[in-house]
Amino acid sequence: MLNKTKYYLLFSDNYIIIINRVYPAINMVQEFSCKAAGAPDCPFMVRDENTDELVNIVQRHASKFHNEALDKADVLKNTKQV
Repeated sequence: MLNKTKYYLLFSDNYIIIINRVYPAINMVQEFSCKAAGAPDCPFMVRDENTDELVNIVQRHASKFHNEALDKADVLKNTKQV
């Protein structure tokens, strides 16, 4: 059995560093990246097995770094399973 390690977000004025979790192979992991969502100059990417956590992280990033308010539907339409 794999131990899950929580990820940590390190915020700075210009970037967010995300240290990912270790995922068991059976869990579905979702991924969101700003590049795939239409912001080619932003390196932000997050993976999470919990949809609500992923949405919250993306919403906070969009608000802080892109001055945009995204609802859950906006985030999920640009999210893919990996």
